[in-house]
Amino acid sequence: MIIKRLINKILVHYLPLDKQAIRAGVVMGSGNEIESAFWKPAEPYLIEIGSNCQITHDVKFFTHGGASFKKD
Repeated sequence: MIIKRLINKILVHYLPLDKQAIRAGVVMGSGNEIESAFWKPAEPYLIEIGSNCQITHDVKFFTHGGASFKKD
């Protein structure tokens, strides 16, 4: 069981980012271009992305007030 989980964890990193997101629990349409692991560390099951969207590098989604905001 431990070996199976370890192999699964390693193989996930070789999947395309859109497949990793879906596997993590993100609900997504089709035809998306993903350049960032935007669902980490947020709760991925709370994120829904439509179809034909583009998510570029360094994009982050925050859920449940997960963002810390510092006002000057």
